[in-house]
Amino acid sequence: MWGRVTTAKPKEFDIIAEDIDFNVKYTDIPIIKPQLEKSKGYFPEIDLFIWYLKGKVVGKNIDDTQTAKGRAYSSVDNLPYLIILTEDASQRLAAHELGHILNYSNIAGNKNDPDPIEDDPGHNINSNNLMHPTVPNNDINITPEQCEQFFNSTIIQQ
Repeated sequence: MWGRVTTAKPKEFDIIAEDIDFNVKYTDIPIIKPQLEKSKGYFPEIDLFIWYLKGKVVGKNIDDTQTAKGRAYSSVDNLPYLIILTEDASQRLAAHELGHILNYSNIAGNKNDPDPIEDDPGHNINSNNLMHPTVPNNDINITPEQCEQFFNSTIIQQ
């Protein structure tokens, strides 16, 4: 499902990005879980939802130095994977968050990047890599090892 959340059911899906607690799993966010359950009811075959939300930053519990315009959530409680992007999120950020989902859904359970940052294994150590925590503006690359891991996602393999 692709599109702005407010296009689906305007009154039910009116969620503001800044109202989301960035540091908890989405099933612990009261405003998200019921909406995701409703969405899954409309589209039971969907494994991944991508929600574009009103707002400039995802989350209310991040420090002032962070400007997170997107967040990927692993599948929990038989609910689909979820990517939340703000209205200002770039295509590069959408691709970065999709990379997280492909890693979260790896057949072998390998959720970490093949060339990880030591204290942040979901992100790549190389500054020009798509999976670097600060998504580069140009000259983005992904490695063959990342592609292999992405292609081993349960989402891709279905």
